[in-house]
Amino acid sequence: MYEIFEKLLNEKGVSAYRVAQDTGVSTATLTSWKKGVYTPKPEKLQKIADYFGVQLEYLTGASEYKTKREMLQHFDDITDLPALRSQIKKKPK
Repeated sequence: MYEIFEKLLNEKGVSAYRVAQDTGVSTATLTSWKKGVYTPKPEKLQKIADYFGVQLEYLTGASEYKTKREMLQHFDDITDLPALRSQIKKKPK
């Protein structure tokens, strides 16, 4: 999971120290996470996810989609396939 955090750091061009300063999550917490001592509490992980504009599920490795929009777009792409479209029943509004 920390690997995803490092990837986000590189993508955004920020340091772990900057994230700590901007989110209020201590550098000690981030260091312990990096060393594998423990995983931050969900509320701290959510602060980090919000900072990077990604879903908590992406940060924790539970989803390959950074954002809900990305996930929904993928679903739309799949359901737009002609072979599948005829098999999917849409609920009436």
